Amino acid sequence: MDEPIESASKVASTLQIPTGQYTMAQFNKEFWFNGLQMITVVNPLDYDFPFMVEMRNFFIGAGKHERFPGVIANVYLSQMSGILAQNDDQLGLMSDPQLKKLYYQKLIVDTQEMVHEHSPLPAYLQNVSPTTIPEKAPWEENMERATDVAPQAPTAEPKAPELPKPAKEETKEFELQGSRYKMVVSKAGKEMYYKDGKMTSSADYFKAASLV
Repeated sequence: MDEPIESASKVASTLQIPTGQYTMAQFNKEFWFNGLQMITVVNPLDYDFPFMVEMRNFFIGAGKHERFPGVIANVYLSQMSGILAQNDDQLGLMSDPQLKKLYYQKLIVDTQEMVHEHSPLPAYLQNVSPTTIPEKAPWEENMERATDVAPQAPTAEPKAPELPKPAKEETKEFELQGSRYKMVVSKAGKEMYYKDGKMTSSADYFKAASLV
């Protein structure tokens, strides 16, 4: 049977980190498992340990190892670590993630990923730390990438030339000695002169206009 876990007063020195520096968020990230992981755990007690997860019964014999999917292992680890802490009279201190980590490390034998996660990185970078991954592959050092080329401003499409707007048709009229004179300027700029509705000459029109 395994040795009893150290008291809470020795947690910081055992982990070699200051108390309070290891947070519960860090603990959950390290020890909360999912259904795509298989966790091998041990029962350190000298008696068999049955437990239930979602109304299903599971069992680990005294001093035996068993493999469970992560969601089942989570329940076992929570229950068994609580029992061990209670036996060590440390149950009231299990809110300390550093102490809780010690119990979990004692119970977990192995962690295995059930599904291989695809990595988009090339083979030569698969086992390299993300912080040391170069921006370019060795064979790309002298190659220009699209991200290295400054984008060019889009060329404005040429505008179609504006056609001159057609002139408005204009009409000028006046009366003189019972006769009605009218000058019509067409949109094309052509001038036409009328007297009493009949066409007349420009000289006749302007002579009459000078007498008005």
